[in-house]
Amino acid sequence: MQLFLLARVIRYRRGTIAERKEGLRLLRGLMLDHFPRLFPKLALTDLPEVPTNGPDLRALEHRLDSLMSAYVAAHWWYWGRERNDVLGDAANGYIVVPRRRTADLKLADLREELTNRELLETGAAVQPVALFKMWLWEAYSAGLTAPNAMTLATVGQDGRPSARIVLLNNAGDQGFTFFTNDRSSKGRELEANPQAALVFHWAGIGRQVRVTGLVERTGRAEAGAFFAMQPREVQLSAWASWQSSQIADRDFLDQRIAKMERKYGQEEVVPMPPSWGGYCVRPESLEFWQSRANQLHDRLRYSRQTDGHWAIDRLAP
Repeated sequence: MQLFLLARVIRYRRGTIAERKEGLRLLRGLMLDHFPRLFPKLALTDLPEVPTNGPDLRALEHRLDSLMSAYVAAHWWYWGRERNDVLGDAANGYIVVPRRRTADLKLADLREELTNRELLETGAAVQPVALFKMWLWEAYSAGLTAPNAMTLATVGQDGRPSARIVLLNNAGDQGFTFFTNDRSSKGRELEANPQAALVFHWAGIGRQVRVTGLVERTGRAEAGAFFAMQPREVQLSAWASWQSSQIADRDFLDQRIAKMERKYGQEEVVPMPPSWGGYCVRPESLEFWQSRANQLHDRLRYSRQTDGHWAIDRLAP
């Protein structure tokens, strides 16, 4: 059974006493480690150590077999035929065998685990960016689409807020970095009011992260290095599009692209437009939201203190 993601067979009912003991030791360790983390969970208590003599080995074998059968029964009850095969016939009897976990099933299990995970102060990271990076990596591991997509909210000179989706380029100790056209609406709003709010929403794993902070421009060298890594078509589009400005029709964009292709078609490197650059949101507050049952969600807020340290508060859901 592929309950433990093993590529080999554990034998504990045949062989010498030493071989049976080793097999039982491996199986016991796997059950103690994995059963509480599988879904459905099966917490094991008072499981004895592997004995030294034959009769006691047989008793432990029976006990582990019973626990394994109990878990397989629970697996069948919870997942049904979606993740189990039924082998046998009416004359000889039937046996339920969990299916070998495919990549899709592994991702489904990971999403199930993350959705049911607690978010407690005792286990929270001291540095919020470290926790964010772990959550972002788990969002990627769960197979979510574009986990680095984030809502960016800004406020213009008229005091009206606006929001849009942009892609996070990097998250580090300095803050959260993204790139865009300086002349876009968000670029103009950040120039007038260099403060922003970010929201990452990973519905597939029941998580959300909110970030607020001051915004600073990145250096031209950092922006240029990122621009140089973009596909040539994206680079030409950055030149062709006057982002957020009103244009007559689609043909205008097509003509602009054709013009840029003629202009830079023979050049090996497309230069970065002067109006293209990066922004870094330097967080003053981060809130981590973890979905829980009955709308009693976990919400931990990190607030930067004057000495540079972070204070952690729990917010009501």
